[in-house]
Amino acid sequence: MSTYCPLPWQHLATHPHGGVTLCCISDHTDGLNRARDFKEGYNEFLDLNKNDITSHMNSDYYKEVRLQMLNNEKPKACMRCYNEEDNGIKSKRIHEQSVFPQTDEIWASNNTREDGNIDMDLRFVELRLGNVCNVRCRTCNPASSSKWLEDYKDIVEKADFINKGYLGLNFPEDFKWAEDDNFYDDLFESAPNLEVIYINGGEPTLIKQHWTYLRKLVESGRSKDIILWYNINCTMLPPIALELWPEFKEARICLSIDDLEDRNAFIRTNTDWNAVTKTVDTLKGMEDKLTLRITQTVSAYNYATLPEFFEWADSIGIEVDMNFVYDPDYLSPAVIPAKARELIHTEFRKTMGNDHKLGTLLSMFNNDDWDELKWEQFCRYNDLLDKNDNSEWRKTFTKLKGVIEDVGHTSIY
Repeated sequence: MSTYCPLPWQHLATHPHGGVTLCCISDHTDGLNRARDFKEGYNEFLDLNKNDITSHMNSDYYKEVRLQMLNNEKPKACMRCYNEEDNGIKSKRIHEQSVFPQTDEIWASNNTREDGNIDMDLRFVELRLGNVCNVRCRTCNPASSSKWLEDYKDIVEKADFINKGYLGLNFPEDFKWAEDDNFYDDLFESAPNLEVIYINGGEPTLIKQHWTYLRKLVESGRSKDIILWYNINCTMLPPIALELWPEFKEARICLSIDDLEDRNAFIRTNTDWNAVTKTVDTLKGMEDKLTLRITQTVSAYNYATLPEFFEWADSIGIEVDMNFVYDPDYLSPAVIPAKARELIHTEFRKTMGNDHKLGTLLSMFNNDDWDELKWEQFCRYNDLLDKNDNSEWRKTFTKLKGVIEDVGHTSIY
């Protein structure tokens, strides 16, 4: 079976700090999937603050990966896809082949020089536009939200289990590429046949320069051939968005909402529920021009109240996609004591009926695995942030607190 994946040829996957990787699920351990040049005795990692798009896409590492795939070898960073396929799972690699059938292995072979070098013809671009954000989600970090930095500096000094690695980044310098007009000019030239552009943040609606890029796509006529795909936090909706989004072949707007009312405001700190619902109502009024979905980050915070959230989403006619917290692991639903999860799942069965999401939740979290240390870390992490926020997580997530107490874990509180 061929090991070919189209992404190393036609996909730009940026990260808030300016790094570029093969894709979002490739192995990022020690920068394994990141664009770099091989120097004598070390790797020189590239970033968009200093290096242009061509330098990334034709870096020593990307050229090596392309030649490996054309030789039917498996790049180390891509093993997740190959392992999933061995277990009968449809991998991202297979999915992307179906999405971009025109950039097949024959196309790639014809467009790859002997050393692995290619000309720029990006078809799929993921822009995680720095870390500028007006929200500090509890499941987030300083690399994705500028609102996090001071609190993160404070709590990492008080809890040794919190990842200190983010503080090794250079704030705000590492994130400035997303506000550089030169980057967008380079992107326009590097993607003459662009088909899909995914835009995330930080909060991308705050990045003024990207609106100029979108307007250029509209004025050039390219937008009519491009699927535009966003994640926004729903706290604001610039008028320019409503002007430009309908000019694309399709505009998929994914609304980052995690829970209802005060619980959403707690998880997504600094949000206002009235602002969120106002944004939703405005976008609902444009459903003839936009495709709307909710992207919910599922964590230990909102796990017990998922049926209530799904019912609300159903009442406004928007489908929910679940994004599960794995990192940090002490915020995952798996930290909830197993017996408490069992009580939660009993209610899920009563209230969710034949909802396909029920099967997903049970397959992932209906087990006896539980790490008491991780639950203690969850409590400790939130106690620290509550002091900074003048909030009380136990009073906000009363249902979670209730099921924990029902199974006899009150001592942990």
